[in-house]
Amino acid sequence: MLFHHNSSIEYIESLRLETGIPNFCLREDRNVSTLIKKYFQLLQSFQVSDEEKFEFIKADAAKLNIPLVLQQDTFYKLVEEVVHTFLNFKLQYKLGNTNNPLGT
Repeated sequence: MLFHHNSSIEYIESLRLETGIPNFCLREDRNVSTLIKKYFQLLQSFQVSDEEKFEFIKADAAKLNIPLVLQQDTFYKLVEEVVHTFLNFKLQYKLGNTNNPLGT
């Protein structure tokens, strides 16, 4: 989802530089990437309150062994904003039935 297209690599690099998130955490098989994917799937599948969204991110960050330095409200807000951006792209460009939205 995050790493299949050349322009997405640039986006991930920008995300890494602007946030200070370690590069190894953003690789597709790593914990931050997994957290973003799980939160994206949650928002696609369920209607949840803002409080529940925040608690989901917080709980999963702990389960996924996100580095302790990132386990704070600022990081959880960043994850929320990134996922909402992806959801907006999905709706705006009608990517709901696309297997590889970033390759479209």
